[in-house]
Amino acid sequence: MKLSAFLESIQSLRKIRYGNQIRPVRDWFILITVAIVLLVLGASWNVLEFNNVIASKITAPQSSPHKNALNGATMQKVQDIFSVRAKRQLKYESKDYSLADPSK
Repeated sequence: MKLSAFLESIQSLRKIRYGNQIRPVRDWFILITVAIVLLVLGASWNVLEFNNVIASKITAPQSSPHKNALNGATMQKVQDIFSVRAKRQLKYESKDYSLADPSK
C-alpha cells in the first residue's frame, strides 16, 4: 500500500463527522437499544439451549469406567500425614507444644 493511498484513506475518515449538534439523548437511546437487543438475544439463546437439554438433544459424553487410581503407597502417605497431624493435635491439646505468647 502506497503512502499516498494511506493518507487519502485517513482524509476520507475526516469527512465522517459527528454532526453540528451534540445530542446525548440520541446516543443514550442507541446505547440502550443495543443493550436490550443483546439481552434479548442472550436470553433467547439460553432458552433454546435449555429446551435442547430438556429434550435430550444434547447429551453428556459417555464416561469411561472408574479406575482406582490410588495404590497402596499413596494410601500409606496419606495415612502418615494424618497420623503426624493427630500427634501434633495431641501436643496442642496437652499444652506440651512450646509456643511463644505474643501477649506477654
